Amino acid sequence: MSSDSTNTAAGDAGTANGSGPAPAGPRLQGLERRVTELTRDQYRTRQELTGVIDAHDRTARVVSEAAGTLAEALPRIDNHGETLDQLRGRVEALSEELAARPNVAAVCWPTLTADEADEIWQALAAWVSDVLGPFYRITRGELPDCWTRHPDAVVELVWLHTCWREAYEGGRGRPGAAAEWHTRWRPATLTAIAQAIPTGRCRPGEHEVPIRESDAARSEARDARAMAGGQRTGGGYGPAGYQPPPAAPAPDTVEDGPRRYDPQAEQVTSPQHWGAHYEQGKADDLAWRRDRDSARPGPAQSPG
Repeated sequence: MSSDSTNTAAGDAGTANGSGPAPAGPRLQGLERRVTELTRDQYRTRQELTGVIDAHDRTARVVSEAAGTLAEALPRIDNHGETLDQLRGRVEALSEELAARPNVAAVCWPTLTADEADEIWQALAAWVSDVLGPFYRITRGELPDCWTRHPDAVVELVWLHTCWREAYEGGRGRPGAAAEWHTRWRPATLTAIAQAIPTGRCRPGEHEVPIRESDAARSEARDARAMAGGQRTGGGYGPAGYQPPPAAPAPDTVEDGPRRYDPQAEQVTSPQHWGAHYEQGKADDLAWRRDRDSARPGPAQSPG
């Protein structure tokens, strides 16, 4: 037997008897650790994937619910769109309506010129004659015949007329403004007129006549005033020279005596009652305005 064969056999015998070279232990341990780490990574990856799948399922449910909600909301959104279109059309129609209405501006009675006041006087007289008296049944007791001779009463009627125009003129009335005119402005004006005109001295057919005068004396006084009706008397008209008549005395005073019932006070006011006073009061007012304006300094003249 050759020496090579002898060595091989001896080596095999040594290996069989455990006396051969030691196995590679560290390498195997490294492989085992790597396998363990991969197993843990795989487990973590599986857990993360499960979480992703759960999140996806939750997102899908939310999306599905949102889609259902949106499907329910779309008709309402469309309805809102129609409502907005209707509101837009209404606003445009109101804008056109307001643009078509005449501009009813407040009247600053004290600052008007004579020409401007003349127009207001005519419009006011026509309104009292055609509207306020016959339609609202304002009596001579509520609006004494001499109302045009009392500037503060005229001012009250001027703004009442302006509010009436604002409520009714322009083709289409405004119910809210009309209701306010009926329930607020008209009663307030009549109250103010009652305070402005002393009913103890100004009654149907009489202007500043004490109650104590007898019927004959009152008739004589009316005749005298009628004869002098075209003349302007007193210290002027308006704030500069106008002196309001004295307040009505108490009914039980010696001067005027008790007030008597006057059936004429229940009559509806009309131009046949206040027409003469209107001409006098208007003439006084326009004359006062012309005197006032003529007394004002004119525009500065540039040096020549």
